[in-house]
Amino acid sequence: MKIATLISLAGTVTCSGVFTAQKQWMMAAAFICMTIYTLLDRVIHLGFIPPLVVTAFPVVALVLVLYEVLRKVVAK
Repeated sequence: MKIATLISLAGTVTCSGVFTAQKQWMMAAAFICMTIYTLLDRVIHLGFIPPLVVTAFPVVALVLVLYEVLRKVVAK
């Protein structure tokens, strides 16, 4: 594993843990999606998982983050 992959995994796992502890489930789910993406794209290469599924995880994370940000902006 490269150092960038290790830093990415450390950051996403830490953020998902912090957001889970604060009970901010949408942000935690977004960072869990990013952790899964990093694991499937850089660490574990499973042949039976199509590349479309692997590349969908960052898109899902982006949608979750955008939803949460827009929800907080509209609430103010």
